[in-house]
Amino acid sequence: MPFLPAPKLGQHLATGQLHAVYVVTSGEVAQERGPTADRKPTADPHALLAAAHAIEAVALRGGDAQLDRVSIDYLDGDREATGVHQLIAHELRSVSLFGGRRVVTVVHCDGLEFAAAGESKAKGRKKVTGDDPLEQLLLQAPTEAGQPPYVLILVAEQFDRRRRAFKLLAEQALVVEVP
Repeated sequence: MPFLPAPKLGQHLATGQLHAVYVVTSGEVAQERGPTADRKPTADPHALLAAAHAIEAVALRGGDAQLDRVSIDYLDGDREATGVHQLIAHELRSVSLFGGRRVVTVVHCDGLEFAAAGESKAKGRKKVTGDDPLEQLLLQAPTEAGQPPYVLILVAEQFDRRRRAFKLLAEQALVVEVP
């Protein structure tokens, strides 16, 4: 999937064609060298959330925002990252009683991982075994723009673009880069 700079997000949303999965993150910056190179600059968290809210507003048209919008904080998940993945997948599979589109926004996804597929574990987490429900759902998500049955928005200040989780998301999602 393509990378979309945040200033062009409005044009994309104006078409009315949505993707099933969006990743909202800081734009890639050139790696600095020297004593200040240990931390990459990140986008303003309010700008990241503003981009996510713009996507939500378009995705929730025709539905009931009180019932169809779900917000999840990735940091609230269990230490193995299996419970929060099951919660996200369950919420995406839920159907609106009023015919609207389900919109799930997950914030603090910087530590998102799919350890079941061989990615190294995050600090403090056990290695997950078995099928990861979120990864399976992402692999089955429609990749073309249109009118998907759900919209998943993953918000992270900084994704490590070398990790398997980001590579999978970049294949399946529209990545919105906030400067």
